[in-house]
Amino acid sequence: TEVYFTGRMQNHHGGMIVTGGALYGANGGNGGGMMTCIDFQTGDLLWRDRKGPKGSLLLADGRIYLRGEDGEVLLIEPSREELVEKGRFDQPDRSSSPAWAHPIVANGKLYIRDQDLLVSYDVTARGACDRSITKTTEHFLEIFDEVARDVSDCLDRRVQVQFR
Repeated sequence: TEVYFTGRMQNHHGGMIVTGGALYGANGGNGGGMMTCIDFQTGDLLWRDRKGPKGSLLLADGRIYLRGEDGEVLLIEPSREELVEKGRFDQPDRSSSPAWAHPIVANGKLYIRDQDLLVSYDVTARGACDRSITKTTEHFLEIFDEVARDVSDCLDRRVQVQFR
């Protein structure tokens, strides 16, 4: 039995996430797109926002990571009312190809792949990468904000792997 049908979520790539009774996704086809949130039970549109571009999504530690097709990375607080952006940065050493690989968080690291480049950000340590600090939501937001404010400061936190 079909519960509802909606054209309000035309997911092109990047998947969708359901959390807190809301479905989040990058809505739009080849002509561009935007982050969209709909009520998962009813299909009603809750919001759309072009500040959240079309891209790939991940839910980790209660936050949504959005990797935009043009390479930007956003940290989003799930909200049924509006897009709540907690941080944003542009990936360094970006290729000219669309970024479709999903972001991954594992063992305290945010991994972003761009063609033959793998970039890793330590999202648990404050300051020096070798310091071990207990991860909290507030601390994570501070770390992500640091990356967003000054990507060049975080270049020592990344690892480049060239695939052959």
